[in-house]
Amino acid sequence: MRALQLLILILLMSSESAFAQQQKKPAAVSKVTPVEVVVLKKGTELKGLSLGKTKSGNLVFAVQRSWLKKALPDQFESFISNEKETSIANQKDLSKRMKLWIDESEKANKSKAWINSLQDEQKILEEKNPQNQQLYLFEIKPADVKKYSPVQPVVKQLLMVAWQERLDDVENKTAGELSQELLKSKIDWQKEKIYLADRLPPMRIEDELDWSVRKALFAYKSQEGIHLQGTGGFLVDKGDAKGNDFGGIFQGVAQSILGDAMKEFGLVQNQAKQVSWAEQ
Repeated sequence: MRALQLLILILLMSSESAFAQQQKKPAAVSKVTPVEVVVLKKGTELKGLSLGKTKSGNLVFAVQRSWLKKALPDQFESFISNEKETSIANQKDLSKRMKLWIDESEKANKSKAWINSLQDEQKILEEKNPQNQQLYLFEIKPADVKKYSPVQPVVKQLLMVAWQERLDDVENKTAGELSQELLKSKIDWQKEKIYLADRLPPMRIEDELDWSVRKALFAYKSQEGIHLQGTGGFLVDKGDAKGNDFGGIFQGVAQSILGDAMKEFGLVQNQAKQVSWAEQ
C-alpha cells in the first residue's frame, strides 16, 4: 500500500509541519546526503526528491531547475522543450475543467466569494510559466531506473525546508551542513511550515478521481493559497479496497472540515483509517 509523499506535506499546512507533530525528540542529522538519487539505466543521475507514483506506476521525481541546468547542461534544453509541450496540454486541461467548475458553481448559486476564488485560480493556471518555477518534475518509468536511493523522513523534511529557503548548492551539501545553515538563520527546520506548491509546474490530471481529489483539497484549503496544479492522484493513499478512504490520511489537520469537502465531491464512502505521511 502506497503512503503519502512530499506533496501531501506541501498541501496540508498547519501551525507545524506534519513531521514535527510526530516527533517527540529533536531528530539528529548526520553527514548523509540530503537528496534522494535516481540513476537511470542510460546513465543519467538525478538528485532531488520522490513525490510518489502515478496511477500507471511511474515515479514522479522533483529536482531543482537550477541544479538540473548545472548538472546536465547538454540535456537541459531537451528537458525544457519536453516540459513546455506537456505543460501546455496540462494547462489547457486544467483551464477547461476550471471553467466548467465555475459554471457549475454559478448555476448552483454558490457565494460570490467562492466563485471569485475559482476565477482567481483559473487566472493563475493560465498565466503560469513552468520555466519560471523552482522545481522540475520527471515522470520516470520503473523499467528505466537502474538505482533509487531514498532518504529518511527526517532528511526529507530538512531538504524541503532548504528548498523553501532557496539555500545554495543544496544537492552537494550534507544534511548536517544544511541544518547548520538553517539554524544560523534561526529557522527550526523540524517545525517549519512548508509550502512548495507554487514552485511546481502544472501537473497532469490522471483521471476523474484525481480531479475530484484536487477539487476537494482546493475547497478545504483555498483560504491558505493551495493551487490545483500542485496536486495529483499519487498524493493520496487510495487503499486496496473498493471504497475511497481519504478522510484519515489528513491526520491532525481538521479532519471534520476536510471530510465535509471530501463528501461533497463523493470521495468518502467508508470510515477512513489513519495513515502516516512518512510511512513507506
